[in-house]
Amino acid sequence: MEYTPCGASGSIDFEQLAESSMVNDDQSLDDVQAKCSDRRYYFAVILRYGIACLLVTAALLKTHELGSRPVAAFDLWSKKVVVLGAVQIEVFLATWLFLGIRRRGCWTAVTLCFTIFTGVTIARGFQGAASCGCFGKVMISPWLTAAFDIAVLSALIALRQSFCAENGRVSGLSVLLTCVAFVGAGSCLAWWGSSYQPHTLAADGVIAGSDGFVLLEPEKWIGERLPLMNYLDSDAIGHGKWTVMLHKHDCSRCRQILPSFVKEKGQLALIEIPPFGESELMRIPATVVQIALEPKYDWFVTTPVELHLDDGIVTGVRHNFQE
Repeated sequence: MEYTPCGASGSIDFEQLAESSMVNDDQSLDDVQAKCSDRRYYFAVILRYGIACLLVTAALLKTHELGSRPVAAFDLWSKKVVVLGAVQIEVFLATWLFLGIRRRGCWTAVTLCFTIFTGVTIARGFQGAASCGCFGKVMISPWLTAAFDIAVLSALIALRQSFCAENGRVSGLSVLLTCVAFVGAGSCLAWWGSSYQPHTLAADGVIAGSDGFVLLEPEKWIGERLPLMNYLDSDAIGHGKWTVMLHKHDCSRCRQILPSFVKEKGQLALIEIPPFGESELMRIPATVVQIALEPKYDWFVTTPVELHLDDGIVTGVRHNFQE
């Protein structure tokens, strides 16, 4: 049998084999890195569109709440004008994410936005709020929302390079049409959210309409007979000097304030705002008169509110409390 040598001298060229092996290893490593890069890019695309859909959903739900019922303004972030501003920002960011242009700037804006979201939800968690308020009427624990926001922030940081990778140019016409759609959608949402006008309780106790939400504005009752008198299940507070607190059974702030309220001097009364339910309030002394507001209407007021009455006339209103 004739034997053909591998090298020029008839011996195996180990150096050539080693170089060939190194080239193959480098190619395999490049292939793995390319596959990982592709996967990260696809994850970044899913993240981008997922955040955009989430922002649109949040904007629609907040606007639906603003357009269908009064909203309690218990802090800066729950004021109507601030909520409407948040809706506009969410729609703008969602439009930017869908367009996929200027991705580095988009990543920075979205990351900053979710950082603010996280701070607000954590603050509401410490305040004892039942819901984060991010999705309108949909009740979600602030702590759960904060955990989700932190997860989104972590994903944004981990996928930053892939998220910011540009993928071709977007035509000017597409940008123009998308911006027009943003302006139109934002304007419609702003109009919808600001158009709702609830029924109000007049100083003489008259309510316009027979159903729906009734907005209570205690600060406008000073110097007038308590407009709620005709809707209470007791007229005990109609004579003499009284300190009255409006409260709700599920109001965390009310639970914090009540222990000090029931220790105040003078005649004390509690008016519970429906809907009624299992109360977590402390044991109320027998000396404190408990009154219920008529459940026929959906009364709306930010609780707790302290009223000072003199023969049924409102002489003072207090919203801010120190424990």
